[in-house]
Amino acid sequence: MRKFIYYYTRKRHYLCTRYSQGMIKIAENLSVFSLEIRKFDLKFNDMKIRGFALFTSFFIGFSSFIQAQVWTYKQDKNPFDGKYKTCSIIGSGGSFPYTQPVLVLNHFENALDLNLYISEVGYAGCDNKKILVQFDNEDSIYSYSSSTNNDKNVWFFDFSSEMNQSGQQLSMFKLLKKMQIMSTIQIRLESECGQSDYSFSLAGSTTAINFVASEWMENSLKNDLAEKMRRINELIRLDSLLNKRIGNIMTDSINITTFNNFDTSRFEFKVTLKRTQVFKEKEDMGPMEIIDKDLIVIVDKIYFDKIYDRVVYIEKEGIKNGFVRKNYIVKFK
Repeated sequence: MRKFIYYYTRKRHYLCTRYSQGMIKIAENLSVFSLEIRKFDLKFNDMKIRGFALFTSFFIGFSSFIQAQVWTYKQDKNPFDGKYKTCSIIGSGGSFPYTQPVLVLNHFENALDLNLYISEVGYAGCDNKKILVQFDNEDSIYSYSSSTNNDKNVWFFDFSSEMNQSGQQLSMFKLLKKMQIMSTIQIRLESECGQSDYSFSLAGSTTAINFVASEWMENSLKNDLAEKMRRINELIRLDSLLNKRIGNIMTDSINITTFNNFDTSRFEFKVTLKRTQVFKEKEDMGPMEIIDKDLIVIVDKIYFDKIYDRVVYIEKEGIKNGFVRKNYIVKFK
């Protein structure tokens, strides 16, 4: 009996020891497992934080991009200029730090004309400034001279001396209408200091431009139509006037020899719109004489100048060699 109790006690102690060791091992394994879970949880939280930060950065960047490509417009006033309307868009291009150019159109309540300019592109005080414009990668490139403000930090479009490289003109009205139907406008700024290229989206420009310039554009269209009607009426009057006298010029015995080889590809008939100065050597040598309104003149088309036509014949005066301002005479059709 004693021996049985002895072996039983030893066996129980052995089993209890093994059980305790097993429980300790299980606890150790659970501790390791818990530690791994904790590590995984920390990594997962870190991934969530990084993912959220990445998403936030992307969202902010995307929002900035969207905002930069949207036309904005507003009405405001200041104590010096009164009420005004303005619209603008932030573009892209250029070089650091001037990579967010702003294209602006505004109109002050008491002003006759609109202002179209580009800002946030750096110093604009260099000489021989020029703005080149192209739409949607078209072949046509429109060229404008440019002025600046007192701070020399904006480029104004100068529509008084506009000239298209193909010889056509694009007025403020036509430029704005084109901006309302195209998708993008590419602009190059040139001066003696160098050049930079910029791009602006035209999505949403129709509403913005109409907000600022609808009244001005309507008046401009009316004035343009009125000017065209005036020119048509003037041409009708001149046509009637010239048809009575042009035959006399061509049959004048003094001029028959001169115009025997008359070539319309080189010479054309024009008529004076007002009392006109004829210059011997353009304007440098002073006026040679003054001729009356409604006189027929013949000009040499081979001679090209932006301001003057070269005259080879003046009605009542005969053969002449001189220069007359283009805006004082009109082509006879």
